[in-house]
Amino acid sequence: MCTSFVETGTLYGATAGYVRRTFKTPVFTSEINRTYYLISKFNLIWFRGINKFLSNSPDFLRQICTAVSIGNCPMFYLDAHWYDYVPLPEELAIIAENCEKCVIVIDDFFVPSEPEFRYDDYESLRIDLDVVYSSLLSCRSDVFVYLPAYSPNLDPGGKGIGYCVVILGGVELPEDKFPFNMLLREYTGERFQTELLSD
Repeated sequence: MCTSFVETGTLYGATAGYVRRTFKTPVFTSEINRTYYLISKFNLIWFRGINKFLSNSPDFLRQICTAVSIGNCPMFYLDAHWYDYVPLPEELAIIAENCEKCVIVIDDFFVPSEPEFRYDDYESLRIDLDVVYSSLLSCRSDVFVYLPAYSPNLDPGGKGIGYCVVILGGVELPEDKFPFNMLLREYTGERFQTELLSD
């Protein structure tokens, strides 16, 4: 279904390696920290099909989102929010402006129905639905947001870290492969636009 996997925040390269090994899809990953970049480059030395970039995530996305190589339905995994500047709003805006169809997974996300999920909260912003809405719904109406529909203690990864899945462009997810029983559709662009107009 997804034509490539695009990751911001390589760290040690574990996610990039897992995705390439498991799904065989082309992987594009960026890391802003030179030390982590070199470590991940060493860890992924035997992998083919993983394109590694030493770059901040907005510049990386501007470069890669115009490339033919990511295909017409990439999956983005946004996890580059460790430092003082949190690039998530900028990342989302770049993706929305350049990709007609895609799937976006945002890590360290505040899940309002299950606030015990771990999430990132910075002085400038919290990684939550407000960031998604303000970044995407100003320029797109074809936005569907999914959140975990289970409690943190049932997290398959065992870490209880919150996340959200955003669908842009009406991507049809195969019911036999996508864990709909684990996710709840929380909001859509159409519903947001309707409520906005009614206020």
